[in-house]
Parts: sequence; structure tokens; C-alpha cells
Amino acid sequence: MAAQGSTLTYRPELDGIRGIAILLVLAQHINLPSSTLAGLVGVNLFFALSGYLITTLLISEQDGTGKIDLRRFYERRVRRLVPALVAVVVVTGVVMAIQGNLAGYFGPAAVSLFYVSDIAKAIGYDLGYVGHTWSLAMEEQFYLLWPALLIFAPRRFLAPIAIGGIIVAVALQFLLVPDNVLAHFRPDVRADAILWGCLIALIPVAVPRWAAAAGLIGVVIVAFTPFPWPWAIGVSSVLSAVFIAGAAGLAPVLSSRLLVRIGAISYGMYLWHAIPVGLLQDQTVAGNVFAMAAAGRLPRQLAVVSPRFGSPAVAIVVHAAMAAALAINLVLVFAGSMTETWMPLVRSS
Repeated sequence: MAAQGSTLTYRPELDGIRGIAILLVLAQHINLPSSTLAGLVGVNLFFALSGYLITTLLISEQDGTGKIDLRRFYERRVRRLVPALVAVVVVTGVVMAIQGNLAGYFGPAAVSLFYVSDIAKAIGYDLGYVGHTWSLAMEEQFYLLWPALLIFAPRRFLAPIAIGGIIVAVALQFLLVPDNVLAHFRPDVRADAILWGCLIALIPVAVPRWAAAAGLIGVVIVAFTPFPWPWAIGVSSVLSAVFIAGAAGLAPVLSSRLLVRIGAISYGMYLWHAIPVGLLQDQTVAGNVFAMAAAGRLPRQLAVVSPRFGSPAVAIVVHAAMAAALAINLVLVFAGSMTETWMPLVRSS
């Protein structure tokens, strides 16, 4: 699809990057060996890609039409993101009801639906099975602020604003995170990855293939080695930006059918993975490879069959019906694994 108005040419290698990002997140959450930082790195890769794509999309629209249609922009975001989130919150409520913890779930559900779970986690609020929605909250907050800057700030000021934001975020990472690990969920502390993505869209740089490959290798190294903390946050953000900026040179690899297929459903996989991961956490921590494999099965299946609809209202109804079906399956499949205690995701990306 050619760039026109608010659309961009489809680049399958970017779906490949999404595929890598979700695999990194899953690697940590199903407790693969040496994956302590994989979730953090995967989320940073998602953040940088979001910053790059949204900035490129809005600049393209502004240059092509002379304006940015905020109403259309937010309608697309709601249509694509909200229905599946509502379904996940509903199914999680069913799981909590079965475990006898429904009363304690209303707060986490509200925090998730209002996209403030990043702030809630930063102040120590336990969100349990919906704890992973913190990253969705941060992206939504970015969607609210960044388009306004593109509209009202002169274009020449945008790159300095992004650079300033990166400097502030990295400074906060070293000032706050060493003494309070929960601070790394704060939107100002983690803003550097998204802003790096914005920056490479504002100032396109020809990144050679070798540099992009080095960025990818660096991302993997940070993800699967005991990389110094909190250096891992900022370093993985920079490496993600280099990797994304040079992704075209790695298109033959990143556009492989498997990576593209995974990347195309990565949002759904991210949303749904927390329930089976939480239910099977004891087994995955113990190194049960069958539990690790099972932890990715249900979310992947739902993500594959989840359709898209023109009307957000219709989409929510259909996703809710699918959520009910999934809930029944969860009861049947995981009844033996459920306990009467809250089983939060202990390890958060």
C-alpha cells in the first residue's frame, strides 16, 4: 500500500522485528534459562518500533495532506487495540473468579482499561495477571502526547525535543532504578526507547547492513547475558533503534514467513500470554519444558483466529464472545493447575 494520507508501504521486515520482540518477551516469561532481561529487551524493541512507525505515519500524513487527522488516528488505535484488551480483561476476570479472587481484581482491571498500569506498577500496585499491560499504557500515553507535538511544534524542534527526552530518561534510569527497581515502569524512565524510534524517523540515517546486524546481535546479547543493570535499559534502546533503522538491509532474513506470521499476531500474543504463563509459572520455573510449550499455545491460537472489524463496538462484542469460549477452555485445561491464591507474574518485563 503506497504512502498516501495516513498509510504507509507495507514492510514485512518490520513484522519480522515484531516477531523477534514477542519471542524475547515470551522467552523470559516462560522462564527459559538465562532470559532474565529478555522481556525488558523485547519490550524496548516494541517501544522503539512504535515510535518509529507512528512518527513516520504522522509525518507522511502531514506532508501529504498538510494536516494530521487526530480523530482518524485515534479511531484506528481504538479499533485495533481496545477490543482484544477488553476480551483479555474479561477472561482474566473469569480466571480470578474461579480462583476466588474476583473482588481483588476490579482495581487491576480498571487500571488496565484506563491505560495507567505503568504508573500503578511503578508505585508498587500488584496487577497480577494484567501486570503486562503496563507497556500498553505507556504506548497509549505516547499516542496522546506525541501527535500533539507534531501538530503544534515546528518540525525543526522535534528532534531536539526527542534528544532531550532521551537524556532525561537515561538520567532517571541511573538516579532512580538502582534503589527502586519498580521505577523502571515509570513512563519518564522508559521513554528513551520510544523516543529513539521517533528520532530515527525524524532524522533518517542510512544504516549499513553490518551495523543493523550488529544491533540485532547486541539486542540478543543484552537479552540473554547478565548485562549490568540499569545499563541494559538504555543500551538495548539504542541497539533497537540501530537495528530498526537498518532493517531494510536485513529484509531477506526478517521477512521470513515464520517471523512475519508471528509478528503479525504479536499484539494478540502479548495480550493473551499472561494467563497461561501465570497459571503454569510453578512448572516453568521448575524447568518443565512441556509447561513452557503449553504456556504459548492458547494465546497463539487466539491471536491467530482473532479477526478485525470495522466497528469497534462490533469488535468488542465478537472478542467478548471469543473470550467466553477461551474462558471455558481455560477452566477445562488449567483447572488442575489453579490454586486459591493470586498467581501474579513475578518477573515483569
